[in-house]
Amino acid sequence: FNETGDLLPNVRSLPAFNAESKIIATVRTNGVLMGQIAPKGGTISGSSSLVHFDGWNWQDATVRADEGVYMNWPQRYRQTGWWAEPGPVKTNKKYQASLLAVHAYFEEAKAYQALTSKHPENLRFEALTDIIAGTARLYIRANWARDILDAVQFVRKYELKKVTIVGGAEAHLVTTELRENNISVVIDRVHKLPIHPDAPIDEPYWLAGKLVSEGVLVAFATNGDMEAMLSRNLPFQAGTAVHYGLPYEEAIRCLTQTPAKLVGVEERYGTLEPGKSATFFISEGDPLDMITNRVTQAFIEGKEIDLTNHQTELYHKFSEKHGQKTQ
Repeated sequence: FNETGDLLPNVRSLPAFNAESKIIATVRTNGVLMGQIAPKGGTISGSSSLVHFDGWNWQDATVRADEGVYMNWPQRYRQTGWWAEPGPVKTNKKYQASLLAVHAYFEEAKAYQALTSKHPENLRFEALTDIIAGTARLYIRANWARDILDAVQFVRKYELKKVTIVGGAEAHLVTTELRENNISVVIDRVHKLPIHPDAPIDEPYWLAGKLVSEGVLVAFATNGDMEAMLSRNLPFQAGTAVHYGLPYEEAIRCLTQTPAKLVGVEERYGTLEPGKSATFFISEGDPLDMITNRVTQAFIEGKEIDLTNHQTELYHKFSEKHGQKTQ
């Protein structure tokens, strides 16, 4: 999750992916078959990678390694208290200093790219080569509208071509800037409290629909506490967004085609077309509805996968104990 240090784009999160985790079998049961492995911590956390959930190890599961770099934008404001009883919002007095440090780092990185001789290599600057060249994506974690606007100015200053805001709790307030600069948004969690104590309680629910209606590309994630295990609820978070205004077909696209585009694998994944990878699932009910969703078959790279997990085994075990029939 975290590495020691503040500016570490060269840290790779991919080798930390545990292909033997029981969580993987659980999320596959609900049709979550691929995922982005992303780092946390510091200001520049490291590189993210795309994996599928049917590998013997992280090397076997890798679909696209080091496809982007994650960055935590300095926070202008900080929420005090805890999630159930949030306290007052306070201004971060170190915000400007942190912002200047980020700009100085990218200035150095750009100067490094312009060198004709790079000996010895600076691994931290080398890791930003594709970001600066526009061939890899920079993911910026930011929620406050003013922070997002500062990030947009940063993107324009350094002419970064592929950028995504992760979180974006107030992204609906700056949709024009996001759309005009081709910046997409990964909503980090639908089932959560709003960022402001006095905001409408359903604000996180209709956020996706608002962004899509304004022409912003949207995808879904389950960042935060227990994010790995909560990935099993990813379809139902999109289902909540549908109930609050996101068109159903757009919700499906936000879970499939758009994420594939963001991580640069849209030519092989994200839609059902001849010549693409057969990575899909079949559900007897609405896959976005917690009540009716029942995934009966799933395929990864054309191979049908086993949909049993620790929880289904317990269900059958105790159903048999009490003489009940199981499906």
